[in-house]
Amino acid sequence: MANGQAQYEAKFFGAFTVLRDGRPLEGPAWRRESVRTLLKWFLLNPGRRWRATELCEVLWPGENGDRCPNRLHVTLHHLRRLLEPELPCRRPSSFIRSDRGGCYRFDTADRWRTDVGETRGLLRSADAARAANDPAAEIVACRELIAYYERTFLPEDLFTDAFASVRTAYEREYQDVLSRLLRASLDVGDDFAAASSAAMILDIDPYCEEAIAASVQVSLRQGHVLGAMEQLDDFLGTLQRELGTRPPHRLSRIRQRLRSPG
Repeated sequence: MANGQAQYEAKFFGAFTVLRDGRPLEGPAWRRESVRTLLKWFLLNPGRRWRATELCEVLWPGENGDRCPNRLHVTLHHLRRLLEPELPCRRPSSFIRSDRGGCYRFDTADRWRTDVGETRGLLRSADAARAANDPAAEIVACRELIAYYERTFLPEDLFTDAFASVRTAYEREYQDVLSRLLRASLDVGDDFAAASSAAMILDIDPYCEEAIAASVQVSLRQGHVLGAMEQLDDFLGTLQRELGTRPPHRLSRIRQRLRSPG
């Protein structure tokens, strides 16, 4: 984007929305599920080549009948007209490309911006901050990332197999960023942020050793020794009851220190 302003914007976190020149896409084609699904797929995989059979499987999984190629052709036509309603007949799409081998790809032509792309930029910023030993900057990037993840990736497609692997990757990434925020908050001595991050991690993974250790550490730094002991005992009891596992060595040592006199 030479001028830094994209003509098209797509949001995947929260309700899927697409803006063209700042206005939402609309029209009968936008209400077609296959058109919306194909646009999502293309935007999540820009530049990649896809055979018609692969796109048919994305749009109509398990349906390999003779009608699928024609249905794909109709869907592509509607998507072209939706994105560029002013496009003259027989003029090729600016975005949807096809080759002689019958494969399709989506070219953003430097005219698209997506919140998925924004999260990639924020991750790079967080990595650069960590490499520069700048926990404050890493915290800023992590918090912005978390604001995206909390909106949920494509919530209307929770049960759509085509996006399951992407959703799983973002769920893992969410937990990883929470852990990064936890560590960076401890580094700068922000007990409130560290405790909040630990609580969010434990909501997702109630067996996370790192989160409970950080929560106990914060309680001890604030002088809440009994509270720290209760948190630790509750956690270790949960591990024993629900997983049948022995206390991790690190947590056992913490508990031993807490219970030692003096």
